[in-house]
Amino acid sequence: MGKALWQPLLTTTLPSGAATLKKSTAANLGYSQSLDFTPNGHAQVIVRPTGWQSSNTELIVSGTIDNIPWEAVKPAQYELNVQSDVRHFSIRQGLPTGAVYSVFEDTDSMVWLGTNGEGACQYSGLYLRCLTSLHGLNNNRVWDIARSASGDFWFATDQGVSVLKGQSMYQVYRGDTVFDTKVNDILLVKDRVFIATDNGLYVISNGVLSKLESDVILKVNRLAQKEGSSIWLATDSGLYTLENSILHRIDLAGPACQGPVAALAPTSESLWLGSTGRGVCQLDLDSYNVTSLSGIAMPNIQTLAYEQSSDVLWVGDDSKGAINISGGAAYVLDKSNGLGDHHIRDITLSKDGIVWVATYGGGVNRIKQHGFELITKQNGLLNE
Repeated sequence: MGKALWQPLLTTTLPSGAATLKKSTAANLGYSQSLDFTPNGHAQVIVRPTGWQSSNTELIVSGTIDNIPWEAVKPAQYELNVQSDVRHFSIRQGLPTGAVYSVFEDTDSMVWLGTNGEGACQYSGLYLRCLTSLHGLNNNRVWDIARSASGDFWFATDQGVSVLKGQSMYQVYRGDTVFDTKVNDILLVKDRVFIATDNGLYVISNGVLSKLESDVILKVNRLAQKEGSSIWLATDSGLYTLENSILHRIDLAGPACQGPVAALAPTSESLWLGSTGRGVCQLDLDSYNVTSLSGIAMPNIQTLAYEQSSDVLWVGDDSKGAINISGGAAYVLDKSNGLGDHHIRDITLSKDGIVWVATYGGGVNRIKQHGFELITKQNGLLNE
């Protein structure tokens, strides 16, 4: 290291002339993209033929989780080169796979991860354990996790539904046959369990498993409910609702909202929906007016999550990352500015303001909102 040279300030010649601003060539990762909200007209409600095919169902014990040890893991890694408080938990920290399909935080603040091939994992921040087929789970690919009011956990897998009651794992049987249809999503409403599958909607209630029958076979991707109202179905055939056990098709106005629906997020007054290959639309639940959102490409939407208190919509896209939409603008988080991967599978909002983002290759990411903002060369600082 060379010797420092000190010069008297009074004898130093200072630059003269007007100051000029030089534009930084660095990417401004904090830039918000403006969005346009375009009215698309009025949605039409069409009643569809509805019937139910029912059979008795039974839960049969398939295993126990008594002897699953907790393993110490490394703390989630903080990503320094970002503008928000983003932390990663993936293979490097002890997760058995980087492919996470779903995130669920229970009332005890335990985070559950549905994985691709490693079962359902419980994550406490410093410890991890995974429930797999060795412990009675019917398949190790877990698409969704839900918890009932009585504390039972329901797991949607490639081969049906598994239920964890206390320390025992159960399988769902339809008569004498195990229910082994691939399940995409589970919605628990009081004493009823709604099950979304590739070949229709099933409901378990009072020991009876019923399948919805109509004039079209529905591939149901996601389920949602505005508290105390009807059940919404995101299907490859569009948007449907189930009200008083009657199926209705919602014919959304305008081409921008037509096509397969992959994700849903109800609010107190409307329903956000993500349409595959098209983007995000909003259905007003009072007027049934439809609005489409444009200004940012979201071709492969996988999940939506809405935060009522701050009026923020989170969009998870399989190719674009996690997109925060608020105040008529969008801010994108992807691999270039903090996320472990930009292939998003699920987004869950916790009660304490944490955003959990499940990715296909980068494990799960924890985003802490309303934290600090780091200013670096990447977003315009000349020197660090």
